[in-house]
Amino acid sequence: MRKYYVHILLIILGTALYFLAHFQRVAVPAPIFDLMQSELNVSATKITLFSAIFMYSYALSTLFCGILTDKFGGVKVLLCGSVIFSLGSVLFSNTSNLPLMYFARSLTGFGAATFYLGLLQEAKKCFPDKYFGVALSVILFVGYTGGVCANAPFVSASEVFGWKEVLNVIAIVSVLVTLSFIFVQHLLKSIHENDKVHLCLEPFKRVLQNKNNFYIFTFTILCTGLHYVMMTVLGVKFLKDFLGYSLKNASLILSFLVVIAAFSGVILAYLSKLIGNKRLIFLRMLAFISFIVFSVISICILLNIKTSIIAGLILLLAVNGGNTPLAVPIVANTNKYEIRTTAVSVMNSISFVFVGLMATFIGFLMDLFPIAGKINGHIIYSNKSYLTVFLFFTLLAVVEIFMTFKIKEKLN
Repeated sequence: MRKYYVHILLIILGTALYFLAHFQRVAVPAPIFDLMQSELNVSATKITLFSAIFMYSYALSTLFCGILTDKFGGVKVLLCGSVIFSLGSVLFSNTSNLPLMYFARSLTGFGAATFYLGLLQEAKKCFPDKYFGVALSVILFVGYTGGVCANAPFVSASEVFGWKEVLNVIAIVSVLVTLSFIFVQHLLKSIHENDKVHLCLEPFKRVLQNKNNFYIFTFTILCTGLHYVMMTVLGVKFLKDFLGYSLKNASLILSFLVVIAAFSGVILAYLSKLIGNKRLIFLRMLAFISFIVFSVISICILLNIKTSIIAGLILLLAVNGGNTPLAVPIVANTNKYEIRTTAVSVMNSISFVFVGLMATFIGFLMDLFPIAGKINGHIIYSNKSYLTVFLFFTLLAVVEIFMTFKIKEKLN
């Protein structure tokens, strides 16, 4: 088989892994928060820690994946990551020991982080510039589809078969895809290391010395982080507790959230191109969307106004999930060529560190106040808990707005 077609097959298998990674990232704990809390009999803090640990591991892995991919190639990084990811997936769905489950989530997150940058490099090798954008958008869309499946479809299957049983099937699929990847990559000739890339801290130092990076990174971690926290930690639980939505309806809303996020990136990138690749106007729009969504929801909670408009606001927040096609080109335009990949990996890394910190802090805030009651053994958190969380989100959205007025699209 020709090397080109082997690469294409590896990209297809890597994209399947990317789909599974998105599924794992979204599926635990948000859609099954109550199911996990009831079965494991632990506090909200311990449930949100599942998401936090995944994000911390994902962030740490992402931080070094950029330079490792440049050094050893996307195929080798994908290969190692897929093995670690599959091991974590299998372990998580086959134990009820809390420390082991946390360890399994760390493995899953660590492996999952390798897929995006590995695929990015291999796709760049296989597709010319005029097709690269299309290929990348397809890969990203498939990944987002994993997040869609991790909400309503996952919840429906979990209610019939059990959440661990469903996750075990996903784990088995991960192992099969990984074994296929291992077999196919052997068809390639030896992959040479890039001797021009050195594993040192100098690229990271140069990234952090760029003042504009501080502004664009801060904006990105807030814009992406607040969206991800709603998608992977709080969204389903909040809709159930405050609005009284059923688990299926709440998870359906979150499925639509992922779909909107998937399309928003493509639409925002296209609109930006129409006006001469100006991006700051859209970044400011996203920041104001964050503020409007969280401040209005806070007012509704304060006045105990239970309206489906809140669900609509959460769906509006999904637009913020499309900030990557705007932020990454700004990073590319404001950093030297040789450190661009490192800059993107640093930005992605700290974004997921933020999500992990937020997941932990949200659990802490929710446990500060007495619970409102229990329904069918599931804990219902009070309006005070949710008001505290959303007021904090509103404050962060103000910071997000401020940062958009400091960012420069190009350095002089």
